[in-house]
Amino acid sequence: AAPTGSGKTGVMELALLRLLTKHFPHMIQSPAYRPGSSLEGSGSKEQELNLHYPPQSNALLGANGAVKTLYVAPLRALVQEKVRDWRLRFGRVLGLRCAELTGDLDPSVPDLERADILCATPEKFDALARHLAVRGRPGILGSIALVLVD
Repeated sequence: AAPTGSGKTGVMELALLRLLTKHFPHMIQSPAYRPGSSLEGSGSKEQELNLHYPPQSNALLGANGAVKTLYVAPLRALVQEKVRDWRLRFGRVLGLRCAELTGDLDPSVPDLERADILCATPEKFDALARHLAVRGRPGILGSIALVLVD
């Protein structure tokens, strides 16, 4: 366990961004950029990677729940803090959807399927996993590619 203020959250956020670039390279690379093309190595990284925004928007195209990140924290207050923070950071900027799974909120299965980031307490995630397994809808669990435990 690392001490408070040691940068655990920053590392988690970098892992989330790495996951997105690994599974959705089209979200950050221009159609003209291809590894090995004449652009590679010819200029700075800023010139090589051009961020593409949808028309009339300041957000990149979201992953729409195809690959999920699960954040688990022991306290409801920590989960709620991350949801607020990540909705601002990743929701507004990248268009990612963040769902909260605590005793206070119980999102619907379609909302969970569309979510890119699931933030939960251990008890609530356990209940969700059991509920989905009984209902025969474990697809949400199968799309989790990154687990962040705080």
